[in-house]
Amino acid sequence: LLDGITLRSQEAADTATEEGPPAGLAALLGLESVAGGGDAGTEAAQEQDGQGNGEPMPPSEPEPVDNSDLFAVMSEAVDDANDARKKGSRELKKLAEGVKESDRQALADFTAALGRLQGEWDEFHAGYDEWVSAEGGCDRAAAAQALAGFQQRFNLLGARVRDLSQASYLRPTSDLLTAAVAGEEAALRALTSSWQPYAADIYRPLDRERARADNLRRQAKRRTLEAMERFGEG
Repeated sequence: LLDGITLRSQEAADTATEEGPPAGLAALLGLESVAGGGDAGTEAAQEQDGQGNGEPMPPSEPEPVDNSDLFAVMSEAVDDANDARKKGSRELKKLAEGVKESDRQALADFTAALGRLQGEWDEFHAGYDEWVSAEGGCDRAAAAQALAGFQQRFNLLGARVRDLSQASYLRPTSDLLTAAVAGEEAALRALTSSWQPYAADIYRPLDRERARADNLRRQAKRRTLEAMERFGEG
């Protein structure tokens, strides 16, 4: 009897080995998921192995940027600028057509005279600067004589500036030049009367006034160019 029981037990074990464990036992041991999902399990394992080994993941593709709005805004701004420029050109043309020939000629004469005066003004400054750089600083009589000569030359220049046209459309420019020449004249007179030997800062007041006058001269030139544009001469 014992031998029969042992034989049947061995046969049952052989059958279980060939057919696999019962369904309940397989589910309990987790063998069913391995047997039924072998491919999915393998792929998941491979993916985990790749991440675990430090292999970089493939980069994601950037999303395209839509710049159409920016180009539309820029195009609109360019169109507005072109319209404004055309409008300004039309207005200048109307002003030029309404200008009298006598006014046009007066502006041309004023511009030519201003150019000559500006050139002489610069030549005066160049001569003065050369004298200052070479002046020994000890001969009072020689310095007084030289400064008196500079003052005389600049007074003549100032008189010509004051003789510029006083037409209404040129008056602002003339006033700027008159203020510039008056300031330099006053500073030069003060230097001539107060010069002392070996006084390093004796020239500073005139230098400051020259800087102010140069600024006024630049403004006058700019106003003249604007008048030429209004008259259609630019």
